[in-house]
Amino acid sequence: MSPPRTIAVVTGTRADFGLLRPVIGAILEHPGLELRLAVTGTHLLPPAHTAEEVRRAFPVSIEIPMQRSGAVGRAADAEALGRGVSGFAAWLGSRPADWLLVLGDRIEALA
Repeated sequence: MSPPRTIAVVTGTRADFGLLRPVIGAILEHPGLELRLAVTGTHLLPPAHTAEEVRRAFPVSIEIPMQRSGAVGRAADAEALGRGVSGFAAWLGSRPADWLLVLGDRIEALA
């Protein structure tokens, strides 16, 4: 029997999480797959802190803070992107995944 395939999933917003939720559930239920879930983006920002919603539904492997509350503009987005690239590189570099699932058109997905 071969080892399970590791699927890393990234969620950065409530919108993408709603679409990813059934896929994440299917990964967890499949005996040949292992889930690694990263929470980032606006999930980690006040006032909503929607990361709690993700944690209640699924086991979270890591939180990768990118944006900072109140920081806006191109420079703030570029800095957030840099934090995301660094965080994802460390996470996936420490234990690579077989597949990476990312959904969206925001800086979390770009990182």
